[in-house]
Amino acid sequence: MTDFYHPNDEGGIKWDDPDIGIDWPLEGIENIILSDKDKVQQSFSEYKGKI
Repeated sequence: MTDFYHPNDEGGIKWDDPDIGIDWPLEGIENIILSDKDKVQQSFSEYKGKI
């Protein structure tokens, strides 16, 4: 790392966003454990609206 950490500059996209369309090969998807941070990620379309 060459700079200081800036938590306000973090971002992400919902792992299961239907716009991205990834066919995750998962069984028991209802049992997936997400971090609190990952539970509130934005959709890809929301992300595109910010750039």
